[in-house]
Amino acid sequence: MDERGKINWAPVLIVWVVVAAVFGIRTVLQYHDLPLIGGGDDAARIVTAKDLLNGQNWFDLVQHRDDAPFGTLMHWSRLIDAPIAALMAIFGPIFGLPVAADIAATIWPLLLLLPLLMLETAIARRLMPAVDLLPAAVLPVISLGIVDEFRPGRVDHHNAQIVLCLVALCAFIVARDKWRGALAAGLALATSLAIGLETLPFVVVAIALMSLYWVFEPERFRLPLIAFAGALFLGSVAHFFAATAPSRYFELSCDMLGTPYLLVLGTSALAMSLSALLATRIGNVLLRLAIIGAAGVAGVALWVALYPKCLGGPYVFVDPRIVAAMYGDIAEAQGIWRAIAVDPAGGIALTIAALAMLPLTAWLAWKTRGEQRIGWLTILAFLAFADMVMVTQMRGVKFAAAFAVPAGVYLISAARVFYLKRRDFAGIAALVGSWLLFASGAQAVLIGGPLAQVLPPIEAPTGLVAQTIIGSECLEPPYLDKLATLPPGIVMAPIRLGPLIMHLTPHSIVSAGFHRNNDGTLDVMAFYPGTDAERLAIIAKRHIDYVVSCGMSLEGSYLEPLSLPGEALQIYRVRPA
Repeated sequence: MDERGKINWAPVLIVWVVVAAVFGIRTVLQYHDLPLIGGGDDAARIVTAKDLLNGQNWFDLVQHRDDAPFGTLMHWSRLIDAPIAALMAIFGPIFGLPVAADIAATIWPLLLLLPLLMLETAIARRLMPAVDLLPAAVLPVISLGIVDEFRPGRVDHHNAQIVLCLVALCAFIVARDKWRGALAAGLALATSLAIGLETLPFVVVAIALMSLYWVFEPERFRLPLIAFAGALFLGSVAHFFAATAPSRYFELSCDMLGTPYLLVLGTSALAMSLSALLATRIGNVLLRLAIIGAAGVAGVALWVALYPKCLGGPYVFVDPRIVAAMYGDIAEAQGIWRAIAVDPAGGIALTIAALAMLPLTAWLAWKTRGEQRIGWLTILAFLAFADMVMVTQMRGVKFAAAFAVPAGVYLISAARVFYLKRRDFAGIAALVGSWLLFASGAQAVLIGGPLAQVLPPIEAPTGLVAQTIIGSECLEPPYLDKLATLPPGIVMAPIRLGPLIMHLTPHSIVSAGFHRNNDGTLDVMAFYPGTDAERLAIIAKRHIDYVVSCGMSLEGSYLEPLSLPGEALQIYRVRPA
């Protein structure tokens, strides 16, 4: 048994090496049979990283091959593009850029997996000094909600954000009363916001927690509160100036770190800092709470008054027609109940552990005392908010699953003690069941399969909706080989094919489905069910060279078929007017 506070990192490294090796070998063996990158966001991330490597200006966030020929101003962070582009630069001279892109897409998420396992282990050791730490390293790799974000090909930004949120959570648990710990938490959360606004709920949680630490122990947390506030705000400001062209400093952006969010972060930091400097010696707890709370409310009210549009969320500027047609079929934007109804096995496997660990975490916060109680309360706050996000939008599941691991470690430890005392069927069932709660594959078979038999099926979109948005039969890269050999041009294609066309071919597309590209998405939605006159107008406006359909033929004297009858992907060259 390790002494209190000491961690034997060897098991963590062994787990990481084994998982990385399994993923790596599987990727090599399936390289020519299954697509490494099948998701739209992952494909588009590789495209933006390639653009950066090929000389696109750091401040130029326009994706020039989307919404062709006009381009789409993206809201994505170069903080993720840069390391992927660096890996491409390392392997490109040896293997060529296409293979180097796949190598980078394999290595990057696996590199992030190691700090994830280390952070989960460090949190577990601090909260439970006497338990076996192996489950802290194993649970994340058997939980689908976590490990799916760290498999090869997952180069979108969520895995980095999970790690940064765990850095903040670990800092809050290990060194929340030290200014260095508070500083680390603030910088980690500022960086997570610069990558994407998905972590905004956890920034709010962190602000509330640090403020409450100070309210109840003002002398102890005076300096940490100031350090946290300064790191969060100044770190966000630094990220903003490091990523934003001067011409866009005062742009109204509700979907990325910009002036609206800098204002609310600045007022929150000011409220926390002034409270720590001026109200620490006030003896009444309720008065301190009222002071810092009132200052925070005033800052939020100012933000609402100046930027009321952003109350509608990051998608406030998306055309309502696009929301109605597309957003109900985006998996991560669905609520938990629809996700389970659509895919019982996957929905159960993703959510059951995060939901089950919430009451257990609450019980542990009630049961423990002193610093351990504060630690469990901190995890409870992060997990509760993540679960609330997950109930309304499945994008929260990846964070909820990561925050649920500490309670899972406790549960397995308690089940092991129970088994060693009894050594009977009940003990075996308890131990196996505690592991199965996180074993997503087993849950999908044991629970999701039978559940799928009793739930009424939800039909997938068909006809023109499927053709415009999904194109599911055509998502495999081999179907794009013929398209890739054609001279570069602008392609009208189903929306979910858009990112893959940019990634696997030299062509530009009308829409990859990103929420800032209203015009391109509306043109795709109008093209496939449109009349010849409507189609020709779009072709002329965008100088379209090729048209792609999936699973259906298109008619028109202006279209020259390039595919054989019966091929899933039908490619047409636009005849000159």
